[in-house]
Amino acid sequence: MAVPNAFDERSIPNLPGVERGDIDLNKTEPKTAVKTGRVQWIDFAKGIAILATILGHTADVGKTGSDVRALIFSFHMPLFFILSILTYRCSNSLEEYKMKQKKAAKHLLVPAVVVFAIATVIECVQDTTLLTQFEYWQEKLYTFIIGSGTSVEYSGISVAAFGIAWFFFALFIGRAIFDYIHLSMKEDSQILVVSMIVGAIGMIWGMLMQLPFSLDIALAIMPFFYWGYRMKRMDLTKSPLKKALIWGVIWIVTLMITVPDWEIRIYLELANRRYPLFPICFITAVAGTMCISELSVIFCKAKHLVKPIVFLGRNSLYLLCVHILDGNWESVWHVEGHQFHTALRRCVADIIVFLAVMLVLTAWKKIRRSIQTKKAQSCA
Repeated sequence: MAVPNAFDERSIPNLPGVERGDIDLNKTEPKTAVKTGRVQWIDFAKGIAILATILGHTADVGKTGSDVRALIFSFHMPLFFILSILTYRCSNSLEEYKMKQKKAAKHLLVPAVVVFAIATVIECVQDTTLLTQFEYWQEKLYTFIIGSGTSVEYSGISVAAFGIAWFFFALFIGRAIFDYIHLSMKEDSQILVVSMIVGAIGMIWGMLMQLPFSLDIALAIMPFFYWGYRMKRMDLTKSPLKKALIWGVIWIVTLMITVPDWEIRIYLELANRRYPLFPICFITAVAGTMCISELSVIFCKAKHLVKPIVFLGRNSLYLLCVHILDGNWESVWHVEGHQFHTALRRCVADIIVFLAVMLVLTAWKKIRRSIQTKKAQSCA
């Protein structure tokens, strides 16, 4: 968006973590991630989180594996939800709200549908008899509508897991709800209260009955969205090491409270609607996110060294889509009896496929841009 002539960008003081030139003067809400630029530490944190996601879905055997999984699950998805609001400009009008949700639907729902379709096609190619089985397509329909990360019983019907793609539904719906709350409430205190109430409703509802399209999770994560909203007013660049240590202690101590025994997996797991000792598990998630964020600020001082992780974080949704499908090349990365070796190979395999996908997408964008340029020239 162009800067109005009546204002001079140079007259605006620097905001924490935001480069000059990245400020939208039509926006009254504080921002740390912006339309015309990106904040490097945010992408770095997302890069760490997506790699941790792959590790957490692989290493879960024995005490060490269980401890690693508990540590990762205590923060990895909440981090994405929190930072998604930190990098999101809440709507200032109903018209803007509608426009933003249409854009978000293309960005989040389309990938979920595409990944689900690709997985279905692969299954049918591997077993062509599925094409004529009514029960198979009925089960697929139920799976898509419920959109649950795990297999569930719904109204007496067994519904297969939708997989990690539940995240896309929860993020889209949850962020749309929070944006509407923000649009409707005048005071931050009202947004806080409503977010807490909606979150509690989502948690209770999800433990009683899981809603279609992971709606109950979308409601339950409302407190995370509120924290991301509050982070817009925080300066993470001041004393990051000190704050990382403080948040780290809170993270580990509260995690130990919610996971007293590694054999009893009661840590926060959104896909399973597991919210142990709420609100402690949410405090753990926030503390973990803040610790990773502050550490990301520190690491990003070495700008060139962190570029690979930043690139993964900037395109984390693409890598997540690849990860959803990586069971199709499990023979490449799975090593029997070696969970961490397997996790490393899985990360490498997923990144290689991800890079191939990014190359194809980049080539397609160049071709499309070239076609549009030629059309424009022919019309001139």
